[in-house]
Amino acid sequence: MFRKISKYFLLAWAFIFGVSGLLAITTDFSSSIIVWIFAGLCFWGFKKLNRPPKTEEEKAEIRLKKEEEKKKKAEMKQLIKEHKKQMIEEEKAKHGNIEFEVAGTFVEERQKLIKKFIKDEIKNEMIEAYGGLSTKEIKEKYEGIEVYEIPEGHIWKGSYKNNGYIKIEKEPDNEYDKNAVKIILEEYGRIGYVPKNQNVEVAKILEEKENISFKMEITGGKYKLWDGDEMETDEEEYGINIKLVY
Repeated sequence: MFRKISKYFLLAWAFIFGVSGLLAITTDFSSSIIVWIFAGLCFWGFKKLNRPPKTEEEKAEIRLKKEEEKKKKAEMKQLIKEHKKQMIEEEKAKHGNIEFEVAGTFVEERQKLIKKFIKDEIKNEMIEAYGGLSTKEIKEKYEGIEVYEIPEGHIWKGSYKNNGYIKIEKEPDNEYDKNAVKIILEEYGRIGYVPKNQNVEVAKILEEKENISFKMEITGGKYKLWDGDEMETDEEEYGINIKLVY
């Protein structure tokens, strides 16, 4: 009953607004447009209410269609996901990589070279000491956590042939290992070697591959630790991890 009353109520208002719009067109055109819009909305509401209610069969059919559409969308989403995954795998297959921790960095002279490199990087504003954190910020946010001078996760990147950071060279006259491959921190000196169990593979990559890039991460070094009472400043041995991508 309420639906029927509402339906004819909207139809009546649609008629009233329509006639009012026609009467106002000669005196105020902009107002007549607004009135016609209201007439259109009322008529749209009337048509919507005038539709016969859907049967259970029609409702079931609509639900089925929605489920099928949902299923198709899920299948399409899965196909796109699988396609992207395949493309990533194919791209990976085109390129190789090898990672290693530089051996022998513990030697005192090499530790000094790495320390000098870090000092110069900070001086030249290539990195921010302690991630740019002030003593106050360390106390407020990092209680009980070591905050290192080298920002956590900082990576040095470059090309093997023209990088500005490291050189990787074979050292056939090495008295301990004829397959030795040394790591040189450019402008500073030798800082260690490719691990013995990987040096032959790295040497082969250097000989056979044209485009080789690297990522270098330096760990350890100076750090600050706020224990809630006092700020401890200490230092750990530097370590270097390198990843070659070819």
